[in-house]
Amino acid sequence: MCSSDLSGGDSALRERLAGLSEAEQDAVLVELVRAQVATVLGHPDPSAIGATHEFVDSGFDSLTAVELRNRLNAATGLRLPATLVFDHETPTDLAARLRSDLAAARQSGPSVETPTGPAAAAAGESTTLSALYTQAFETGKWKEIFDLLHATAALRPRFSATSELEKLPTPVRLSKGPAEQHMFCFSSCLAVAGIHQYARFAASQRGRRDVSALALPGFGRGEPLPETADAVVAAQAEAVAKAADGAPIVLLGSSAGGWFAHAAAGHLERMGIRPTAVVLVDTYVPKSSILNQFGLSLMDGMTEREGVFVTMDDDRLSAMGWYLNLFGGWDPEPIATPTLLVRAMEPLSTGSLKLEELPDWRSFWELPHDIVDVRGNHFTMMEDHSLPTAQAIEDWLESLPRDGA
Repeated sequence: MCSSDLSGGDSALRERLAGLSEAEQDAVLVELVRAQVATVLGHPDPSAIGATHEFVDSGFDSLTAVELRNRLNAATGLRLPATLVFDHETPTDLAARLRSDLAAARQSGPSVETPTGPAAAAAGESTTLSALYTQAFETGKWKEIFDLLHATAALRPRFSATSELEKLPTPVRLSKGPAEQHMFCFSSCLAVAGIHQYARFAASQRGRRDVSALALPGFGRGEPLPETADAVVAAQAEAVAKAADGAPIVLLGSSAGGWFAHAAAGHLERMGIRPTAVVLVDTYVPKSSILNQFGLSLMDGMTEREGVFVTMDDDRLSAMGWYLNLFGGWDPEPIATPTLLVRAMEPLSTGSLKLEELPDWRSFWELPHDIVDVRGNHFTMMEDHSLPTAQAIEDWLESLPRDGA
C-alpha cells in the first residue's frame, strides 16, 4: 500500500490495520510516519526518512513538530501532543506508540487523548483550575488564584529525596553535534513550559553540539512535586550528571529555568563536578521588584502560547503555583562556575507605566557574571530570535579559557 493511501483519514487507516498482526500494523504505521515526516520536512520521497533514523538528526523545530502532530492527528483520529517527536527517537518508536494508542482508542472511543512524556497534555485532563485561572486573569484576582493553585498543589503527592522517585528526570536529546560540551536546558516553571520551549533554540545547535532539555517533575499527570527546592535541584543535578557521562557540562535556563540551572550548578559542584558554564537567558531573581510590573505581560505571554504545545490543565497550573511559592524567597548561592546573563533588548508590556519610568527593567543577576544583550523580548529571544541568541551564547562559550590555558 503506498503512503498516499494512508493519509486519507483515520477510517481508512483503521480499516487497513484491522486483522493485521502487531508486526504488520507496525510496518503500516512506520510507513505512515515516514511519509508524514518526509512531507513536513520537504523531502520528495519517504525513502529519505529511514525507519530507525533519529528525529534529533532530521531537522525538527517547534513549528514542524506541531505540523507533524497535526498530520498524524488527521491520519489516525487520535489527539496527540505536539511534543510527540521529542518523546520518541525514531519512526519505528513512534509507530509503536501509535499502534498502542489506536488499540486504546478502539476500547475507549476515538476521541481519547493520548499523552506522552512529562511535557505532554494528559489524557482525561482536568481543566477546572484552567477555567478559574482564565477568570482570574480577566478580573485581576492574581493573589486569589495563585493562593488557590498552591493550595491545590499541597494536596498532591510529594517527594523529599531522589530515592523516593521511581526514576530520575530524563533529559530529552534535542540536537546532536561534535562540540565537547553537552548543553542541558532547564524548563521554566510556568504552566506552558517544558522541553518544547527549547526546540527552536536546539534546532540552531544541530550539527554543532549536543543539547538536551529537562522537564520539571510534577507537570505531568500523576507526577509528584518536590517537598523542597533542594529535592528538585538534587534530582535534576543527578540526572544531568548521569546523562553527561563524563562530558563537560553547560547548564542553560530561560526565564525561571535559570533558577534551576544555577542551583543545579551549585549541587554539581558539591558533587565534585565542575560545569563549564551556566547560561541564564533573561532570568530575574524571584524577589525582583520588576517582576511586579511585568507580571501581567508574563502571564499574557503564557496564555498566548497555551494550546500550541501543551494544555494548561490542573496538573500544570497547580505545579506552577507550587514552584513559584517554593522559589518565591529563593536567593541564588555563589558558585564557581562562569555565568553568562543573556538579556532581552526589548521589554514586555509595562501596562500603564511608561518605559522611562522603569529604567532598570532589564534582567539583573547579583552574583558575578558576564552580560550579552540580544534582540527580542523575554519570549521571542528564544523563538523568532533564537538564532542570534544561540550565536551570542556560542561566542561567549568560545571565549572561555580552556583547562590548562
